[in-house]
Order: sequence, then C-alpha cells, then structure tokens
Amino acid sequence: RCGGFSPIPQSQEALRISQEETDPLLLRHAGDDLTANIERLARRAAASAQVELAWIEIKGPRSGRRVRVFIERPDDAVGLGDCERVNEKLSALLDLEDPIPGSYTLEVSTPGLDRPLHSVDECRRFLGRRVRIRHRMESRPDTVTGTLRAVNGDAVLCLIGPGGERQIAWSAVVAARLAPDYAALLGKRPDGRSRPSI
Repeated sequence: RCGGFSPIPQSQEALRISQEETDPLLLRHAGDDLTANIERLARRAAASAQVELAWIEIKGPRSGRRVRVFIERPDDAVGLGDCERVNEKLSALLDLEDPIPGSYTLEVSTPGLDRPLHSVDECRRFLGRRVRIRHRMESRPDTVTGTLRAVNGDAVLCLIGPGGERQIAWSAVVAARLAPDYAALLGKRPDGRSRPSI
C-alpha cells in the first residue's frame, strides 16, 4: 500500500550474501574463483589468436576493476593485431559468461622485453637469456644480472655474470625478470655510437 511498507524478514539467502560481502575468508575464495574464471576465458581467447596467455592481473574495487591480460608467443613476436584479436574475443566471452560483478576495464598487452619471471618453470623457459634477479641475503637485498645458465631441481638458479657463477635459491628471490641488452638491440657499440647497418 502507498505511504509505507511492512518489514520483510531477511531470508537465509540474503544473510548468506551479506556474510559473503563482509567475510574476508569468503571474499578471498571468491577472488580466487574470479581469477580462475577469467584465466580460463583468457586462455581460450589467446588460443583462438594462436598466442599464449602469460598471466593476468585483476586490481581495483568491485565497482571498477581493472583486468590486465598479458599474452606472448614463445618463438615469435606478438603484434598489435594479436592484442586486438585477443581483446575482441575475450570481451565477447566475458559478455557471454559475465563472471565479473560490477564494471571493469579490459587491457590486453605483451609482457615487454623485460618480462617478469614468476616461477621456476618460467625460468626454465628462458635458459640462456640475460636476467636480473633481486634476492634476499643475510645482511641486505642484492641484485645480480647475468645469463641464466641452469635451473637445478625446483629451487636453485645458476647465473653467469661479471662476478662469475652465482647460485640463488628461488625461495630467496624477491623479483626476477629478463634483462635485455638494449644497446645491442638498438645496434649501439660499446662506445655508444651506432653500429653500421648491413
């Protein structure tokens, strides 16, 4: 009737939803499910463009999440067209399944030449490449740059650099990424002058 309303008892379902919105543990599990769902769809979109999913990042509040998808092709470069195709396909999949509550922005890009390395398995993929690793030591953090020569078991990285061979336990690694020689890529000589084109 107009002019007022009768209070309606809160249902068990409403109580459950209210708990999910405030319980940190349930929120964490919900976030895990969201990441898994988006990763699944991103892999499908990447496969349709004949590229691989590197990783995804989901940041921001529920009212405006930012979904970043990184794609790569191990044996070849990824171009702008690849990013556009994955973006188009993934957008369609997200619209169809609607796994993200609230509004969001979607970005698809490449990891870049200085690609982060998130796991021992990723380090194995880039054996022989120049890397930069920041790791914990007894007194202070240290950063070493060198060629990733080997990965022993699931724990130790062997690098060859100016100071000789270093062995670093993965458990001590704070951050690791590829460290391309930009001077060589740009055709620069050690003295800073450009190399003659062939």
